[in-house]
Amino acid sequence: MIQIVRHPIVRLGEIAGGGQYGLNAPALKEGKGTRFIRITDIDDHGDLRPDSLAYVAVSPEDFKKYAVYGGDILIARSGATAGKSLLVKPQDSPAVFAGYLIRFRADPGKVMPEFLGAFLQGNAYWTQIEATKRVAAQPNVNAQELAQLRIPLPPLDEQRRIVDILNHAASIRRLRDEAKAKAREIIPALFVEMFGDPATNPKGWEVRTVGDVLSAADYGTSQKATDAPPGIPVLRMGNVSASGKLQLDNLKYIDMDEEEASKLRLQSGDILFNRTNSKDLVGKTGLWDGRFDAIAASYFIRLRTKPSVMSPTYFWAFFNGKFMKRRLFETARGAIGQSNINTKELRAFAIAVPPLPLQQEFAERVAEVEGISTLNDKAVMAAEQLAQSLMSQVFGAAA
Repeated sequence: MIQIVRHPIVRLGEIAGGGQYGLNAPALKEGKGTRFIRITDIDDHGDLRPDSLAYVAVSPEDFKKYAVYGGDILIARSGATAGKSLLVKPQDSPAVFAGYLIRFRADPGKVMPEFLGAFLQGNAYWTQIEATKRVAAQPNVNAQELAQLRIPLPPLDEQRRIVDILNHAASIRRLRDEAKAKAREIIPALFVEMFGDPATNPKGWEVRTVGDVLSAADYGTSQKATDAPPGIPVLRMGNVSASGKLQLDNLKYIDMDEEEASKLRLQSGDILFNRTNSKDLVGKTGLWDGRFDAIAASYFIRLRTKPSVMSPTYFWAFFNGKFMKRRLFETARGAIGQSNINTKELRAFAIAVPPLPLQQEFAERVAEVEGISTLNDKAVMAAEQLAQSLMSQVFGAAA
């Protein structure tokens, strides 16, 4: 852990020149003219949106005036996005930047652009921006005000160490995201490899109804939840993604007596079938892993498979496959905004039933993939905690 000491506070204008306002010109169709960076091209994390490209016709004189290169900083000056910033990367330049953005160019003898970019994503920066914004028709900041922003400035060698740690955390996060993307491809591919395409059942597995393979199918609770404990966590629609993954960063709680909770409490291996949602999301299916005490909300049907017939993991993967997603979409009843599949309809669906040992082998291989994903998540959490602690120590004095 780097031991951080308090460093001199400087103004942005002392270490980054410019304060140049952007070019007011209409964007052209993709591929024509010079790359044009607009406010709408910058996401909330200070990166360029990969699917947002614009171009502009620009004269040599205007190109010289409005050009940005790798290491330049762009800050939004007006509207709801006032203060949002971008560190231009070498691969995104040369380009020109649009009106409502202000360009600052770091002095490499004083500050690393990456260090400055990290400051512009931190709480100390946003605290100053909120205090600086003027509200007329809409919030805004100008170049003179931005030039007065206070920034702790370590020596360049310490800046490099800090940037290396932040880059390492970002690299781990990218690797985790890439691994998750591959896992999303691996599990469906593994399913087809082991069991064949459910649409054609090429391996000739026995086909039964969902009702035949279930030991229980119960609705969740409709009791009103609160934002904080006391109570037992309740899983709602948003806690299961469209691909069937658990998303547990936004939980609510229900305070109920133990007798009622015992009837509703989830067990590891319980399947969460989302019976009511928009037509394209109704039927999304999660698999509870028992990581903590929880119950399900009434928008879910809690399913339990017969252990002698079906693995919960196989059932979960079957229902999250393309074939079943299509069947669910075709079956869902109701308006565009709110569709439904009830227990009777759910029980009537056909499902292929391979030999149980093969299902269990599949579940073990899925667990291996998920285990790697969990380790990656822990590595990201540790790296990000270190990065956030570092940012707080370095930049906290500027707030």
